[in-house]
Amino acid sequence: MIRRHIGVARALSFALAAAAALTMTCGGSANAGIDATNHVIDRDGTDISVSLVDTAINFVAPLDDSFLTREWYHDGRAKIAITGDKAKDFKGTVIMGYQVGYPATFTGQLTFSWLSPNVSMNMGVGTPPTATVTLGIPSLGANLSVGNGPGVVDVEAIRTAITGCDNEMAVMAFHGSLTGVIGRTNIRPWVTVIADNGFRVTTVGPIFRA
Repeated sequence: MIRRHIGVARALSFALAAAAALTMTCGGSANAGIDATNHVIDRDGTDISVSLVDTAINFVAPLDDSFLTREWYHDGRAKIAITGDKAKDFKGTVIMGYQVGYPATFTGQLTFSWLSPNVSMNMGVGTPPTATVTLGIPSLGANLSVGNGPGVVDVEAIRTAITGCDNEMAVMAFHGSLTGVIGRTNIRPWVTVIADNGFRVTTVGPIFRA
């Protein structure tokens, strides 16, 4: 019988990317290569839509040369569109993460890590001000007890607050790695938007295999 294990790593709870940008306007923008989209309408009639755009996860040979390690770089964008009479007053949180499917583990433990040299965000309406934070090369991670497998682990990687009508978050060369897996590993990115009033919507992207 196939066992499906779901774990959640909450330690990675702020925006972290090799180059991450969050822009907020009310002017709208043209659609690019949309990989997945979903929406929900809250009790006030506000439509909250989230899309994954131009998603690419490129697996590379692991630096530790271990057959138990998978290493990748993630490029792509999350677009959040808020429409309705109260769209300009919208406040919420956007979260980006991964579902990771694996056939087996060596020790029953999986170790995730994320690495990035900086965080930059643009916030505002219309012509936004810019804030940039340089963090050296920070590294965050999480250890999950998952059993021998097979299974699926749900891991949060990026979280940040959003306001206003149209929001877009981009990640470029977001570096992730996973240690402890045996066999072929599948990674599927997802994005969730949670409004301050409790309404939430999630869209799930394509599967990338290593």
